[in-house]
Amino acid sequence: METQLLEITRSIYAASTDISKWDIAVSRIARLLNAPSSGIGILSNTKPENSFLTGYNLDPEAVADYIQYYSQYDLWVHSLGDSPVGKTIDGWELVTPGQLRGSEFYNDCAKRIGGFKLCTTVLKQNQAICSYFSIYRPEGQMD
Repeated sequence: METQLLEITRSIYAASTDISKWDIAVSRIARLLNAPSSGIGILSNTKPENSFLTGYNLDPEAVADYIQYYSQYDLWVHSLGDSPVGKTIDGWELVTPGQLRGSEFYNDCAKRIGGFKLCTTVLKQNQAICSYFSIYRPEGQMD
């Protein structure tokens, strides 16, 4: 585990100077946490659509649909509000399972990326943007 954490740390430092290297860091974190999929997103407060920086094990078509349409209906991201940077947030703190199951966002998009259970951390928060790292688990795989 120590070796994995050092690799993740190195990957994050590398990504801080080269944005194209975030995919390496995201995939290493996901594998360490045994997460089926994960991603880094950026919510801009100046435009309605959400930007998606990179993901691990995500359907590319679902990500494209998310960026083009579903990001504006992302119940999790739009519920982050003023969540503090660095706090780990359980998706059920943001949206109940019933709210999620009843949403267009979940039924037409999040299911395609294996997103029923979410765990997220806000990376940066200010008046213009909120960036976050999330891991996703499909329904039935909660451990």
